[in-house]
Amino acid sequence: MTQNIMVFDTVTERLVQTRNTIASIAGAEANYYYETSSGQTDFILGETLVSKNVSIFLNGVLQREGVSYNYTLEIGTNTVIFNETVPENAEFMARVEQVGVEINDNHFDVGVGGQTQFTCSLGLVTSNNRIEIWNNGVMVREGASHDWQRNVGQNAIDFNYTVPENAWVLVRLY
Repeated sequence: MTQNIMVFDTVTERLVQTRNTIASIAGAEANYYYETSSGQTDFILGETLVSKNVSIFLNGVLQREGVSYNYTLEIGTNTVIFNETVPENAEFMARVEQVGVEINDNHFDVGVGGQTQFTCSLGLVTSNNRIEIWNNGVMVREGASHDWQRNVGQNAIDFNYTVPENAWVLVRLY
C-alpha cells in the first residue's frame, strides 16, 4: 500500500513537501521529498526520528551524517540540519524507517591503494538478509556481474572491483 501526501506553501503556491508512505515486508518507511529554497539548511520532518532510522539524500546521493560530513540530526525537533547551505531547487529526500526496524550501519573510509573487501562489525551478512551498499553515496548493485557479492563465511562484502582510496562505503544491514 502506498499513500501520497503533498504540502503547498499557500503564499507562493509552490510544492514544498511530499510524503510517500510505503508498506514493506520489513516494516514501513516514509519518504519525504522537499524542493529546497535559497539559503536553506534546516528541514523539519513530520516523523519521529530516532538514532539510525533516517537516510538523507540530496539530488539522489546519500549524505553522510556528522558534523565533519554533510548533516546532523536534532532528534527532539525531528530536524535535519545541513552543515552547508543546500543549493536552491535541489531535490532533498528523507527516508524514515519504521521505529523498531533494526539497522546496522558499517562505515568505511577507504585507505591508500583502495579496497575490495569490507568486513562488517555491526550485524551479520547472511544469504537472505536485506543489504544496501553505498559507494560515495551512490547505491551499488549485488551480483557477480554487478558491483558486489556477499561473503557469509567472513561476514563481509566483496566488491567485484577495487574501490578507490578516499572513497566512503556504507554497508547497511537490516
